[in-house]
Amino acid sequence: MTTITTATTICTSPATAVTRSTTRFCFYRGLPVYCGPRGLPGERDILYRNNGDGTFTDVTARAGIDPQAYYGLGVLWTDYDSDGKLDLYVANDSTPSMLYHNNGDGTFTDVGLAAGVAVSEEGREQAGMGVDAADYDNDGRMDLVKTNFSDDANNLYRNNGDGTFTDVAFPSGFGEVSWPYLGFGVKFLDFDNDGWKDIFVANGHVNPEVDSTSTGITYAERNFLFRNLRQLEILVTNLDSTPDLLRNARSGANHSILVKTIGRESNRNGYGARLEVRAGDLVQWDEVRSCGSYLSASDARCHFGLGASTSIDEMLVRWPSGRADTLKNLPADHILVIEEGKGLLDSIPFRHR
Repeated sequence: MTTITTATTICTSPATAVTRSTTRFCFYRGLPVYCGPRGLPGERDILYRNNGDGTFTDVTARAGIDPQAYYGLGVLWTDYDSDGKLDLYVANDSTPSMLYHNNGDGTFTDVGLAAGVAVSEEGREQAGMGVDAADYDNDGRMDLVKTNFSDDANNLYRNNGDGTFTDVAFPSGFGEVSWPYLGFGVKFLDFDNDGWKDIFVANGHVNPEVDSTSTGITYAERNFLFRNLRQLEILVTNLDSTPDLLRNARSGANHSILVKTIGRESNRNGYGARLEVRAGDLVQWDEVRSCGSYLSASDARCHFGLGASTSIDEMLVRWPSGRADTLKNLPADHILVIEEGKGLLDSIPFRHR
């Protein structure tokens, strides 16, 4: 994006940019558009600690969160290094994204650059939007996905298990097709219940002016569903339009489960619990969370596709409290309600349409 000002603009960093003019013109592909975010003052991300009495305390500075006041967009809690403590990943716009390692003492350390998830493979800052985490390759480690602005590829970060990630967007077939599109929402999900997480991406440009060009870029853009070689629905909100509720009409013989967790020593919803599910030759892992994507929330129940398996051989639930519950011989095609310390509380068969 090209910026033209009627006076001098000093951009030392996103947080300290100073404009000595009230008139600014920005151009994208030769079209006049709104400026930003570069040159505009950033706003520091805020971390609120739950006091357990209906109140929260702002611990941002003490925890070491976002001292540069970057342009934060997508945010995600995930235990990327499997040490039992939730870490924090923030997708920033036009500035390095940040991966905060949980030090276990109320503080965090940004390891994004060292981990390989802050900038592109070429070392460029990207305009990160939506984020999500899942174990898409079933190796027991949480991988990351991030959407970016158009004229850039989305990122698919494979967890190497040593505190670092490798961007496999292009080798996996995820990167090239995303290049001309502007990605916002993103979600790992197993839409065909084969036991391997797929990826849904909600696209849409921010500049309506692109519709007047012949570049092939449009303001309204098609969404992506990447299949990873029971019925899940996707709700997509649209600017100045009604939302789209996408029903999974795919038929097939594969089986699945939904797992609802209830914490006792841990938090009530079991957020942060890690589940390991074994069904036949399939071994899968997931975390209980509802945050992620971009300005979004999802069903906090964990969904596992089971392929042809009609039952689960074993499920291990590791709770945030440190407790672990093991359950065996669970039925497929059910909503399983698991309570911390008690095991299976309820088993509700799926209702077939």
